[in-house]
Amino acid sequence: MTWEQRKQYVVYHVSVCEKKQVKVKSNSRRRESKQYFLSTSEGRTQVCLKTFLNTLGLKESTIRCWIDRSEHGIAKTTPRPNDNNDERVIKKEDMTFLKQFFASLPKMPSHYCRASTSKQYLEPIVENKNCLFRLYIQECEKRVEKST
Repeated sequence: MTWEQRKQYVVYHVSVCEKKQVKVKSNSRRRESKQYFLSTSEGRTQVCLKTFLNTLGLKESTIRCWIDRSEHGIAKTTPRPNDNNDERVIKKEDMTFLKQFFASLPKMPSHYCRASTSKQYLEPIVENKNCLFRLYIQECEKRVEKST
């Protein structure tokens, strides 16, 4: 099930009704009760909250939020701002430049893993990912200078 399908399933299978009992005469923040149902071969079967949560693998706060935001048994969908995959498409020339950059890095063979000789390790000039990123930025700047 996708996240949106789970949300719709939860909204459809949770009934919100008035409180059954008022035990304390003071003002209570609780205004409603919830009944939880699961689909079975015989139809909808009422279950406790814990069973409902464990069956769907969700937290109570998630279900409460989905129920509060739903309208008339229909879950509201929230569009994600970065849902377009078009922005993540990498041009072929950029990918080839990246491959050339990695190929040009100085490498050394490992003397620890003699069984797997296909592995290559970067020389100590690249200390961490930040250093590697700085080297990549420098190469990109050189590339831009060459093209202009």
